[in-house]
Amino acid sequence: MKRMFSAVLVFTWIGLVGCDNGTGLSGDPVAGLFGGKKDLKTESTILEIDAVGNLKSDSAKHDGFVTLSKRDNLSADEQVYLVRKALKGLYLDEDKEEVVWNLIDSDRFSCAVKKEILLLLNQFKSDESRLAILQKLNDTDSCLDASDLAESANL
Repeated sequence: MKRMFSAVLVFTWIGLVGCDNGTGLSGDPVAGLFGGKKDLKTESTILEIDAVGNLKSDSAKHDGFVTLSKRDNLSADEQVYLVRKALKGLYLDEDKEEVVWNLIDSDRFSCAVKKEILLLLNQFKSDESRLAILQKLNDTDSCLDASDLAESANL
């Protein structure tokens, strides 16, 4: 009887509260990201990034994040999300650096991701890594803002 009551209580609670998919949101895992604007490409890329972030081994995460960071068609929002997940999800500084290097070397390196890298610089454990990132950003000629990215996507 006690188990039955517990089961009814749990199912009632789930029905009232809803299911949480791990993002703090019920239902759509990308709802509310990037100011509510989303398209199918962005949604699927975000879900890919999340899938990589949920892998168990660090080497698998590294391989997945590096593969994604080499894409030449990532939007500014996708680059920012990738940097957040990679810098917080990878353990080794060298692995984090490789993802960041790939994004910086991209023709579509966005100013938004540059800002995100700088905000998350403390995710690197060593000063050497932080200085290398700062030097790489300093050596980079420029970054693209949102209007530049939209224009280059239309070419």
